[in-house]
Amino acid sequence: MLNDIILIGDKIDIRPLDHEGKPMYGTRPYASMLVNIEDEETIHITAPIIQNKVVLLHTGREYHLTFYTETGLFQCKCTSISHYKDNKTVVLKIKLTSKIVKLQRRQYYRLECIHDVKYRFLTENDDKIPINYDKIEQNNEKVEHNWTKGAIIDISGGGARLNSSIHHQKGDKIRIKLDLVIGNKLHQMELDAEVLASSRVDNRNDLYEHRVQFSNISKKDREYLIRYIFEQDRLRRKNEKADL
Repeated sequence: MLNDIILIGDKIDIRPLDHEGKPMYGTRPYASMLVNIEDEETIHITAPIIQNKVVLLHTGREYHLTFYTETGLFQCKCTSISHYKDNKTVVLKIKLTSKIVKLQRRQYYRLECIHDVKYRFLTENDDKIPINYDKIEQNNEKVEHNWTKGAIIDISGGGARLNSSIHHQKGDKIRIKLDLVIGNKLHQMELDAEVLASSRVDNRNDLYEHRVQFSNISKKDREYLIRYIFEQDRLRRKNEKADL
């Protein structure tokens, strides 16, 4: 039963779906909360509020929901049926259009963000030369000239989506330089990744979006990355509460 999976008060992230039926990760998700379970396919959730304005979901359009529960993250698709006011709170009546499934441990929570990075192609010699952060910080011109500017638009413990001016081929191997502040301390990492897909950004002839998967990432670097993601998510949620 639905009551065995989600509970009143569970936090929810809402994302629109793209033309392929996949969640759109290029923008921040809408934050909501479960307020009622009507039946096995109908729930009531609070309408998202952005900059003190209520956001109503388009009736009939499909969305992606992520539920934050005591037993983990659960996901499904839905459509908005209607909305109403409960005291001063606007509530959305939602129909679930797919089965609620648990986000498996092998998958990682994905954080939407805009984070400037540098990256470069990997070469055969990279396997023979260990990463030396001290050398990098000395602004070695031979190394620096190989780096391309990019911007990460979402990141998880397993991979990322990033934009740049280069069109990549599936299977391209790259190295991404990341400067992350974790626990008020700067951590510098270089993560190897493989390009899974690359496509032009809509309405832009000079920008491409790449979906990459981290490869050979150390346990320590993955732990730092996951810690950074959850620190940023907690900070974002705290700021959203303060705006209400």
